[in-house]
Amino acid sequence: LMPRDLREMEDSSFWEMGTNGYRLEYINVFDRYNNYLGELDPLRFDMVRSYLGRKYNHYLMDYIRDADGVPMESERHMKDRVAYDYMRLRDIYEEELGYIPMTHVLMHANTGKFGNNAPISAANERWIRELFPMNFNREGFVLNRRDSSLYDLTRMQPQPYWAINHLLMRIKYDTNEDLEFVTGDRDNRRAWDLREGALELRDESLLLTTLPEGRAYARLQEGSELRDLNIDTYVDGNAFGAQQIYLRSTPDLSQSICVSLVNNVLLVQEMQQGSTRELYREKIPVILGETIPSVPEDRRDAMVRENEAFARYA
Repeated sequence: LMPRDLREMEDSSFWEMGTNGYRLEYINVFDRYNNYLGELDPLRFDMVRSYLGRKYNHYLMDYIRDADGVPMESERHMKDRVAYDYMRLRDIYEEELGYIPMTHVLMHANTGKFGNNAPISAANERWIRELFPMNFNREGFVLNRRDSSLYDLTRMQPQPYWAINHLLMRIKYDTNEDLEFVTGDRDNRRAWDLREGALELRDESLLLTTLPEGRAYARLQEGSELRDLNIDTYVDGNAFGAQQIYLRSTPDLSQSICVSLVNNVLLVQEMQQGSTRELYREKIPVILGETIPSVPEDRRDAMVRENEAFARYA
């Protein structure tokens, strides 16, 4: 977004200005096979993202380190590097917008302080307190209390693909407050008896939403029984977790044919009076005819992709 775009958004009264720093860059990066990649800008990072694990850091959260984890800069150089980014952020916002935003979001979150070790945490904290009246230091929850520190606030980052009830359910879980969920098409909604969770009907889609680590369950109302039918359905959502369709089921689900997607596996089971018989099981990639590479093949592909990323953006 250009400065004029930010001004238009702010003038709409719906948006408030904040910033998450001067640059988006990653340091101390390793792939999932523990190959050291070092520093990556967003373009390189995006090219190799599918081969990374959790072993990398944001630019201002640690010393720049070598493959053995040894700092490649002195504490003074680290402080100068951190200071440069905050001064550039300050100067650019003052020049382009005329002011520094009131809110700062630390990248990344949930370190318990302002960085991954005491010296860099102190360097970040000094500049954050000097430039901003508030800072979001944690991520994953929505509830900030009156006695919360203005420099240790928590935020939730909704995703564009979330259903409205997904957002509402997360808010309900964090605040323990009763909320009214979206139901969608009210006429078709009457055909369904919601037993757990939240249900929205949108065109021909049923959007079931659970509490975290909970479940959602809706049953077609009695009187809507169909003895023989063909079902053609598209199941959306995360490949991991469980999504289930119960056919020919009793109200308590003690007898049914259960078609499940469980952790990227298609599973068909017959349930009868407390016993379960497996009728079919297969991995989704196998059903779709996708090739699953071996570990050596995937390691080779990772190295090829990494070399391509460094060559393209040299």
